[in-house]
Amino acid sequence: MSTSTHFTTPEFAEQWFHTHYKGYNHALSLEERDFLRHRVLEKPVFQNRLIRLRRKLSPAHVGPPCSCRSTSDSLDVQLASFARVRESKSMEGRHLEATRPAPSGSVVLHELPFASLLHERYQGQFCDTCFRKIVIGTRFQCRGCSLVYCSRECELSAWAGDNHAFFCGFDGLVELVGEDGWLCLKAYLRLAQSKETASDVEELMQGETPGDIGDAIQGIPNLIHNLAFHSPNTILTYLTTAILLTATFCLPSSIEPTLVKIQAQLRCNGFGIKCTLHAAAGGMEERREVVLGTGVYLGASLLNHACWPNAMVVFGTRKEEGRVDIDPRELVVVMTREVGRVGEPICMSYGPQVGRMDAEERRRVLREKYLFDCGCEACRERYIGLYFMNSLLYRLPCCICHICYVDLLLNFCSHHMRA
Repeated sequence: MSTSTHFTTPEFAEQWFHTHYKGYNHALSLEERDFLRHRVLEKPVFQNRLIRLRRKLSPAHVGPPCSCRSTSDSLDVQLASFARVRESKSMEGRHLEATRPAPSGSVVLHELPFASLLHERYQGQFCDTCFRKIVIGTRFQCRGCSLVYCSRECELSAWAGDNHAFFCGFDGLVELVGEDGWLCLKAYLRLAQSKETASDVEELMQGETPGDIGDAIQGIPNLIHNLAFHSPNTILTYLTTAILLTATFCLPSSIEPTLVKIQAQLRCNGFGIKCTLHAAAGGMEERREVVLGTGVYLGASLLNHACWPNAMVVFGTRKEEGRVDIDPRELVVVMTREVGRVGEPICMSYGPQVGRMDAEERRRVLREKYLFDCGCEACRERYIGLYFMNSLLYRLPCCICHICYVDLLLNFCSHHMRA
């Protein structure tokens, strides 16, 4: 196989994956990186778009912005006193567990996103920073592009904290790398801003063997990526996106493997930020739930999946100080069942649940979307479906014998039938 063929096929992606990601060491050789970059960038469909985008580069793109903030300082996570983070070497990994019993309805955590992106189809209708709906008198359009904000505060926040100075005017970037690629770069720039990264870069550059920023950033902290289970074709897509991002903004090519890892982390950890839209039709009010965008929540990402979860995620439930409305991006984790013992894992559903899908269908969906095989209690226990129905659907006791509803389905007798 010729060198040129080798670097443009899924076989190359598979070899690259086994070489560089199997041991979680993501560093392409300079020769491999440059050759693949050349093959991607020589395609006319990419060349034309890159030329148009590069014309918009400004002094704001000379190196990633640095605010010298601590990554932990920039997070907004409030964890309840009955929950803690636990490190585990088992399949559970790093997760949340209860430190004491807690009733149903207890709030586990409140959190704002580490990075978020409003879906393109809702731009102009909702604020690009806080995702609030744009209403008459609250429309503030960016002076340099088409993005719209609900207030001057949100516009300033986008420039100061969300790196809009870096992205302003690059509306066509979504056509080139998609929304996932855009969010990937937003997350990377957020990491590059931290003073921890600045310290690591300084140490690298002053060492005996100088390195670069690509060696200092190892992806979003503490988020699983499951790269060992991504297909070679998927990794090749991630690589292409990373190359297009670095080529567009003249970033060092050494960060491309890190951008690959961040894209994998987004697939496994991204939350769809949901809200309920209200519309009047025929004298009746219609409500429908929509996904406004995608967010990365470092605290909520610690929740493992369970097909019969004891917690759920809701968005936008609290009013901010000084505002009369809620923040649609705020994620809240609420207990849906009582936690009865210390050390019980706090789990949410990633989508598939008992009562909606059978076990095989749930496993298939989770394997395809999140790249893991579910081994939760609901998938292990044969009769968990009956217990689920018993505890959630049949809450009223028998009107004749007044036996507790817990055993109503499994231990019924003739007078239950007459009731």
